Amino acid sequence: MFPRIAFAILMFLLPLSTWARVRTVEVKKDQIVTVRTALGVATIIQVPDRPNSLVVGDQSAFASDKTAMFRVVISKESNERLESAVSRCAEGFDAGEFTKSDIANYIFQNLGKFFSESDVKALRAAHFDEKKMLGSILSS
Repeated sequence: MFPRIAFAILMFLLPLSTWARVRTVEVKKDQIVTVRTALGVATIIQVPDRPNSLVVGDQSAFASDKTAMFRVVISKESNERLESAVSRCAEGFDAGEFTKSDIANYIFQNLGKFFSESDVKALRAAHFDEKKMLGSILSS
């Protein structure tokens, strides 16, 4: 009985890092981080901002090829536009319901109709990185 009490007192008096493995990772905004842990190990993740998307555990074991689900992190502005599209579709439509996932899936499945070569060029211009360009020139 006494060893249990002593252990409990020590756990509360000593800092977490002395009796548990603590790993700190610095992440950039919108960076995706994979956290690997073992069964039976408690994992606590502290983030400064509220994440837009969080996948807990290995979801691949629960999905077949036809029902596989994937996560995409979107900006606040994109989320607002998605919510606006849901409202537009649902307005005056009482025979069913729409979710943001329904709208996003429709957009992605029909992306070929909407996404032109000028869109590809505009995205490349928006995400142009001089350092990466110079690195690719030097490596070839």
